This record gives sequence, C-alpha cells and structure tokens, in this order.
Amino acid sequence: MSRWLAITLLCTGCGRFGFSAGPDASGGGSDAGSAAGSDASSGPTCAGFDICDQFEDPALAPVWESSGNVSHDALAHRGTGALHLAVPGIAAGGTAGAIIRENMTLSAGTPEFWVRVWVRFGAHVEIQNHLELISADEFTGGGLGDYLFAEPDVTALYSQFDNKTSQLPVPIPLDTWTCLIWHVAPDDGKMTLEGDLGSTTYSGITNGDPPISVIEIGPNLDPTNVAVDQPAFDVWLDDVIIHHAAVTCAD
Repeated sequence: MSRWLAITLLCTGCGRFGFSAGPDASGGGSDAGSAAGSDASSGPTCAGFDICDQFEDPALAPVWESSGNVSHDALAHRGTGALHLAVPGIAAGGTAGAIIRENMTLSAGTPEFWVRVWVRFGAHVEIQNHLELISADEFTGGGLGDYLFAEPDVTALYSQFDNKTSQLPVPIPLDTWTCLIWHVAPDDGKMTLEGDLGSTTYSGITNGDPPISVIEIGPNLDPTNVAVDQPAFDVWLDDVIIHHAAVTCAD
C-alpha cells in the first residue's frame, strides 16, 4: 500500500491541552444521514489529554492543518459540532482526500501513543478501494508510516516500514458513529486497533530513522490504492483524542 502525498495546508499552529474546535466553514453535505446516532449531551471534558478536540467551535483549532474539503457540521457524536470530510469521486489511479493533521504530539521523537476517534461514514458510502483513515508518518507529505485502513470488507492495520498488514474482518459500518482506538508502540514493535469493531494487533513494526512525527486523520486515497473508480463519499469525525497513555471510547 502507498498513500496520498498531494497536500494543501490551510491552517497551521501549535498544540494545546483540551480545546473544542472545528473548521471555519459550515454545511451539512448531501449524505448526512439520520441524526438518530447523535448524542446531544456534551459528554466528558477534554482536560488532561495531549490533544483533545470535540469540534464544537466553527473555527478549526490552531493545532490542526487541514487538506481537502473539511467543514464544520451539526451532525455530532456528542455536543453540537463535528467535522464533515467530503471526498469527490475519482477514476481508477486518481487521488483524493480530506484530512486534518498535527505534528506536535511526536515533535520530540516517537513515544508510544494512542489516537481515539469517533467516525461516521455516510449512509450511501461505497468504499471500493484501500482508504487510509489514520496515519503516523515520518514527514508532512512524505516518508514512511504506520496506517489504519478502511476497506470494502475489512478494517486493516498496515506498516509501510515492513509492508505487512493485520486485518479485522469487519468493515466500518454506515450511517452510525463508530469508536476506533489506534495504538502505536514503536519501542515494543506493536500496533493495535480496538473499539466498537473488536481488536487486532500487528507485531514486528520496525519503524526507521527519522522517526514518525506527523499524525493525519481522515479519508485519504493514494493513486496506487485506487484500483477501480471511487464514487464520492462523506465522512464525519468527532471527539478526537491523541495521548501518550491509554484512552477509552468513554473518554
């Protein structure tokens, strides 16, 4: 597997503890689905995590850079705000994506870290290819990395350093909020997926030098992973935590 490298930076800045923020545009999209899966309560606070964003504010927090069609939306997992990530249709061999990115958590090297996301695929999503959903890369826009992929029939862990995968035989469901917890432990050579879909572990990661330093979240399609035409689709993202210690779906 490869990954998409064409990136347009829209917002840069530094990290912070426990904020609530979202992008600077508004709109619901054509595939918003039912709001029945939303939780109107504010839920737990963000205090105490390296990065925590509930995307309540229409303005994207300075810790994030964004690329592609990223907007603020009311179809929230908790509270009243979330990110809407809209990906256009592309032909086989094409490139598309909508992501947020941060480079503060791993700025001092590559410690063990956890990424917790609540993600919602639109009601009519048709994933036909290898869709990168979360990654940790050596450089912004390049280098090798570790990845979480959403695919037509499975959810997969992949290390580009070793070119190996570990698959969970469950796809991300449509039109409902799903909790994913992605854990990368370079010193132990392990990568794990936990949450609503079950769990799977990849052992034998041999991350190289320079260390991974950039975390990206959101749907991303690289030309080498687009074997057939990919219809347009929408993804929503909410309640993101990036932390140096274990997190849960309830945080």
